Amino acid sequence: MRILIAEDDPPSRLPLEKRLEQWGHEVVVTVDGREARSVLEGDDHPRLAILDWMMPEIDGNELRARIDVGIRVPELQSELSDRVAELEASLAREKHLQGLLPICSYCKKIRDDKDYWQQVEGYIEDHADVSFSHGICPVCYVSIVQPQLDRLDSGAAE
Repeated sequence: MRILIAEDDPPSRLPLEKRLEQWGHEVVVTVDGREARSVLEGDDHPRLAILDWMMPEIDGNELRARIDVGIRVPELQSELSDRVAELEASLAREKHLQGLLPICSYCKKIRDDKDYWQQVEGYIEDHADVSFSHGICPVCYVSIVQPQLDRLDSGAAE
């Protein structure tokens, strides 16, 4: 793991640096608060920082406050991202038709929110996560299609 040591006093810093390196960590050393902040704001910043409380430029109290903010912002972004994903999933699950649908008793068209009449299939496709395939039910085949076919056959026979 990359670890930042922000310590301006070499006798305090060197033993800690050597011990962390012996334990297999990559150590990044800074000697003042401004340099430490610059490292922590970088793209490849260490995930852990050991800070001196009394340093030149920016002391450890101000640096800690900035680090706390730097940690909190990505946490909030992650929480927001999770909430957005949950909301999108919820909306996808909840997309369905509700309430009364004004439908013509003759042609079976539905009046939408803009007072436009459209086929049932189009309305439902616009308001629900569905698609339609078309066919002919047995009752309609016998009562509508077969008589039309019979008329065509009798007309062709004449």
